[in-house]
Amino acid sequence: MPLSAPVARAIRAVPAVSKQDVVVQFDNVRLDYAGKKKRITALDASNFSIRRGEFVAFTGPSGCGKSTILKLISGIIAPSAGSIFISGREIGAMPVRIGISFQNPTLLPWLTVRRNVMMPLRIVPPFKDEFRAKKNSEFLDRANALLAQVGLSKFADHYPWQLSGGMMQRAWICRALIHDPTLLLLDEPFGALDAFTREELWGILQTLFIRHRPTVLLVTHDLNEAAFLADRIFTMTPSPGCISDESAANFARPRNLDLMRTLEFTSLTFRLRDLIADAHRNDRHEVV
Repeated sequence: MPLSAPVARAIRAVPAVSKQDVVVQFDNVRLDYAGKKKRITALDASNFSIRRGEFVAFTGPSGCGKSTILKLISGIIAPSAGSIFISGREIGAMPVRIGISFQNPTLLPWLTVRRNVMMPLRIVPPFKDEFRAKKNSEFLDRANALLAQVGLSKFADHYPWQLSGGMMQRAWICRALIHDPTLLLLDEPFGALDAFTREELWGILQTLFIRHRPTVLLVTHDLNEAAFLADRIFTMTPSPGCISDESAANFARPRNLDLMRTLEFTSLTFRLRDLIADAHRNDRHEVV
């Protein structure tokens, strides 16, 4: 059945990107790594741009290179070919503050929640030079404010082992945001949580995004999560991964869970599912 005009607009209307607004740019980026017998391409020639203050999700089958993109942006690994630009400069040319949150939060067990959240301020310029001079007062206020925003004020002096998985993930997101990152990279941050906790954290992350407006890159297998949180969604092909589709999620913010009951939302998620399923089928045929 053909999509109605409003649904089609919600899915396909991807706004143009101005060069002045671009925070992340991939120009023909490829990543190869050494296999047992030959070099393997993990990420094929990829091109995309992400605007300042935009929330972008990457989805696709396992092993398609979603997490690889985050590692390339953060400088953990270098591309085999092509160029990556952050805020108009090639990566490595100047320091860029990046916040990262992974699926399994690794909070230091001997530090309280508040001190875990403040850890980036001890090591990230320019905060590390001011940390002792300000005697922590300004930074304590910063940490306390973030913890209040995610409902952890009463647990600031607890230790990680005293928290639930969802509470640890909230603390981890606070730690990723405390140094005002240019980019917030989220790699399956809620994948290990139950459905109800995951949906609760979607709302918390959305609130933090609206208040702080970092540029967010989210890697997720959860298509509802991608459509609920993101402004744009990139769908990737199986290995060697590359971006095969770009969709807009033109839903007004703030979004609530009732959005997932709408025709526009379900049409978008089913379309994404069909894209990934078709890529799976084509990949199996090529192997055979």
